[in-house]
Amino acid sequence: MNKKYFNIAHTNLRDTIKHRVLNINKGRIFETDDFLLFSIGVPTEDGHLNGCLPFNDSAYENTFNEAIKFFENLNLNFSFWIRENIDMNLERLLEEKGYEPNRKPGSPVMITENKIKNTPLPNGYRIKEIENIDNTEGFKSVIKEAFEKDNKTIDRMFSSKENIISERVKSFCIYNDKNKAVSAAITSITSDSAGIYYVSTLEEERSKGLGKAITKIATNAGFNAGKNLVILQASELGEYVYKDLGYKRIGRYRTYTHSI
Repeated sequence: MNKKYFNIAHTNLRDTIKHRVLNINKGRIFETDDFLLFSIGVPTEDGHLNGCLPFNDSAYENTFNEAIKFFENLNLNFSFWIRENIDMNLERLLEEKGYEPNRKPGSPVMITENKIKNTPLPNGYRIKEIENIDNTEGFKSVIKEAFEKDNKTIDRMFSSKENIISERVKSFCIYNDKNKAVSAAITSITSDSAGIYYVSTLEEERSKGLGKAITKIATNAGFNAGKNLVILQASELGEYVYKDLGYKRIGRYRTYTHSI
């Protein structure tokens, strides 16, 4: 694990979440030096939308107790984020209380310090940066289907233009020859890095190189914005795809869901 880079990745995740939630009408945030609690205000166990992000593992007991109280007041399930080999006290407490990680050994956190080259888009497809809030239905539909979100969650996530199109957020979509949106990704630009989020491709369009193509565009957008480091979180299968693009793993996140 590279703790220096992991701290930068954690800051990008924090700032990305804060930007998203603060631009949602019914978003809720409670932040201290020790943790960030956040909610988009609808039922979802996606830790990017309802969750507890710890900063200081020595405050693990208070972090746990405040998170439970915050979400019980909202009557919403949520997920604790755990940085592998960093949030060890909080993770031990969760395990002692009977929580189990949503994914073992966890989600790889990956970085690259270089632009991606030589990832062509297959014939018959085109990539477009989303520039008009009135033309986002296809983009949202890809993320909805690929990440199995319901309409209420998707509508809340993207209820603000700032969460799709802004100086801080760049959104991209691939369309097929029938003008159907089939792949999507978001680039979140923060103070010292850029993060790639919700990289997705419709199931029937996978294994065609679209994931690599959209990742290339979203990654390079981070470097074009003046950042020297781009970060993403991968699945175990996705890790090998991103390695081919020049990303390297620096650690893992594990999430533990608390059900109200």
